Amino acid sequence: MKTIFLVLAVCLQFFILQPFAQGNDEFAELKSMIEKLTAAVATLQQTQCNRIPVYHLQSTKGHYQLTFEEAKIACRADGGAIATSQQLVDAWNMGLEQCACGWLSDGTTRYPMHHNNHGSDCGGNNPGIKQCSAAPPDKNKKADVYCIRKTYQSKTIGKVLLG
Repeated sequence: MKTIFLVLAVCLQFFILQPFAQGNDEFAELKSMIEKLTAAVATLQQTQCNRIPVYHLQSTKGHYQLTFEEAKIACRADGGAIATSQQLVDAWNMGLEQCACGWLSDGTTRYPMHHNNHGSDCGGNNPGIKQCSAAPPDKNKKADVYCIRKTYQSKTIGKVLLG
C-alpha cells in the first residue's frame, strides 16, 4: 500500500511540474521513471493477489445466496475448501480486503477490511476481521463464502483481533 501512495505522490508531482518542464530532458527521464514505477506497482498488485490463498466466492445465482452447507460444497466444487477464521486472519494480514459477508468453517460469517472506502456498511473506520451478525450463527441464512486453495498451509503472519 505504501508503494501505491509513493507512486501517487510522484504522479501528482509529475502533473504539477509538467507545465513548467516542457522540452526538459530531466522531465522526460522523470516521466519514464514514473511509467516504470506504475508498471511495477501493477505487477506487484497482481502478484499480491495471486499469493493470497483465501478468496471470496459467491453463488452463480448472485450475491448472498449460499447456506453454510452450500458454501462448503461451492468451495469444494471450485477446487478449494472453506476457510477457517485463522486462515482469513492470515489472508487479511497479506492484504485481503472484501466488503462481503462470507461463511467460514466454524459457521460464522465475517469479512476482512483494511479501509473504509466502501461506505458505512463495511465496518466503520477500524480495520480488521468484521463479524456480519451479532446474533448466534444461523447456518440456514444466506451469505457468500471464503474459500482457501488446497495448497495453502496455515501460517500466522501477524495478529489481528476478531471483532
